[in-house]
Amino acid sequence: MKFLKSILTTNLTKSLNYLLLGSALLGLSTFSKHAEASTPPKCTSNLALGPKDSSGKYQRSPGDVAGSLNFCTHTPDRFEITIYELGLCEDPPFTSSSKLFNRSTGNCTITMSSSGSVADIASATVSLPAMGGRPPSAEYQYAYIIIKNEFGLKGSLKMDNGAGGVFEYCSDSDGVSTGQATSCTAQNHTEELDDFGDSDEDPENQELGYRDFFPTSGDWEDMGGGDGVSALLVKDDLSQAGDRSATRKLIGLFKSDSNNKVKITDSTNGLEMQLTVTDIGYGIAFDGNGEPEDFGSMPFKPIFTTF
Repeated sequence: MKFLKSILTTNLTKSLNYLLLGSALLGLSTFSKHAEASTPPKCTSNLALGPKDSSGKYQRSPGDVAGSLNFCTHTPDRFEITIYELGLCEDPPFTSSSKLFNRSTGNCTITMSSSGSVADIASATVSLPAMGGRPPSAEYQYAYIIIKNEFGLKGSLKMDNGAGGVFEYCSDSDGVSTGQATSCTAQNHTEELDDFGDSDEDPENQELGYRDFFPTSGDWEDMGGGDGVSALLVKDDLSQAGDRSATRKLIGLFKSDSNNKVKITDSTNGLEMQLTVTDIGYGIAFDGNGEPEDFGSMPFKPIFTTF
């Protein structure tokens, strides 16, 4: 697969699909590497493939976008993550200068813990183990998720064939496009995120080397509206991985705007988290002829509601 890992983009919106986690919340996605440094357009935008019709076909053909579209974001048929732990924190439990996950320094409360709960956020509402009790009453600006550093994906895309018909492109088992067809069946594929530096799949572009912390500079990747996200690659025991071969889990950390903290009071009964992959969770890379060539994961964002 030609684009994997390392650049976290921030084209994020409200959720249409959601994940109910009892009284626990937070989400972070995998990261996709592609040729563009700026936030990519949604495939539905006028900068990309335009609106979809009732059958899900985009209005533009490969000929319409040949040479002008390199990448856009789409809706996956499958976006599967394995969640080990979720929590809320008053302070960050790790930073770029202290890359050791520490719940105590973050004043964190674990809101869900499991041996590995699998959730497909593309297609279903998934119930995870609920917290025993409730978080202490406080204002939480940070939330974290500990997940497996592998992501299960699947997807397809329909374009106009230039004459009102359909060209359909599907993911194969490596996340590569099956190529132009009147119809096809998408296959499951898996992405592994073991490095925030330059991918070892690109030996000619290795200037960053191995990196276990995202972003590459500063503590936070700006997500707009005062929100931010960072991430740390770790071993199974949550200690620093040190290299790709030791990486087994990813800890994602979400920071809300200081005026939009998660507020838990004595009257709060629970929290709901919404995650979206609709139009943003699947990245499509296009070749010079305007045809999809690679499929990969893109970020999702948590939306908190107390009740």
